[in-house]
Amino acid sequence: MNASVLSLIGSLAAGRLMGDSQFSKTKMKMKIGFHSVTIMLSIIGMAYMIYGGHLFLLMYFTPDVAAGMLGGILLLSAVIVYGVSYVIMMNLRKKENAQKREIEEMLSEMLENLTFLNPDELEQYIRDNPKTATTLATAAGGLVGSRIM
Repeated sequence: MNASVLSLIGSLAAGRLMGDSQFSKTKMKMKIGFHSVTIMLSIIGMAYMIYGGHLFLLMYFTPDVAAGMLGGILLLSAVIVYGVSYVIMMNLRKKENAQKREIEEMLSEMLENLTFLNPDELEQYIRDNPKTATTLATAAGGLVGSRIM
């Protein structure tokens, strides 16, 4: 393998592992803001829906029966939402684990390729690309640490 291919592999690995931190911080702040507004509006909307449902049930039932029916409906809704969110989180966790395995396989493959290099070529690569070499060494340490622990 020549140095340009190793440089490309190293930069791809570094980009995948580190990402753009400033963009991700801004993106996270925007997500938090949007989620906060969404949650606040959802709570207000749910309160009015509950109140409207209670008034509707009061037209047909006594207050104690109406309150019990509304409580049961809300409890059933909560159980359904919890079940759906549990299934979604399990699917996301599976995808995340698959991505972690993919990155581990990519790093182990890169490390195997690096071990077959001539020591002089490896030394020259490290001198030419110190940041990439440091990133690869860090990733290798993390990979070894995760396998040992």
